[in-house]
Amino acid sequence: MEEENKKLRRAETREFNDAVRQLFQFVRKRDMRYIKHQAEQAKLEIQRTKMAERKRVAAKKARAEAAQSYEAGGVLRARAST
Repeated sequence: MEEENKKLRRAETREFNDAVRQLFQFVRKRDMRYIKHQAEQAKLEIQRTKMAERKRVAAKKARAEAAQSYEAGGVLRARAST
């Protein structure tokens, strides 16, 4: 008996929670504040990805320049020692 009641309570709780989640999603989709916030977050994410790409390209360029100057210095040192 107790097990049956426990199962029924759990099922009813799950059903209630699902109904609340669906209601929340329904309201959130139509809330202008949420829509505005989502648009702002999308813009910020685009800016973040662009900035990250710029940083990545700049770092790659700096590493290439450093490697080139290191190699050039190594060639000069090798010529000076011979």
